[in-house]
Amino acid sequence: VNSRIHRAVNFRVFSQMPMLGIRLSGLRALVSKWGEEKLCSMTTTDVTERFVKPETQRSKLAWCEQEASGGGAVLTAEWFVSHAWKYPFLDVVSALSRHFAGSDPVVWFDILSVSQHEANVERPYEWWNSAFLNAVGQMGRVVMVLDSWSDPLT
Repeated sequence: VNSRIHRAVNFRVFSQMPMLGIRLSGLRALVSKWGEEKLCSMTTTDVTERFVKPETQRSKLAWCEQEASGGGAVLTAEWFVSHAWKYPFLDVVSALSRHFAGSDPVVWFDILSVSQHEANVERPYEWWNSAFLNAVGQMGRVVMVLDSWSDPLT
């Protein structure tokens, strides 16, 4: 990874970022499981609070880590998904489905790939410049979901 990302200065290495992701088909299966009618008015933040946190409350693990032993929908991520948590969740899933039409990639989707029970942990700039940057570099591919072309949320 370090050979792919060149830095002119030395940096401190922080704890690694989780690399597990979910197949797009697995994400669509979650939509079915949680109920599309319930999700239609929910943001990604709402889905995290209503579904992800309760399902992982006992283990305190990332959803992907908790579910890694079953079915093959959870694997090492191939794509990093960048999105705003204020977007409607189903719009994000729909945008990913359109972008990846005809394929079933494993996507790193933060609400599922990182423990949401540690989500409020403040990370120093150096963490973002090492663990995060290296993880995204290791995946090698980023897809960014933008809602409004003229005034996107960030």
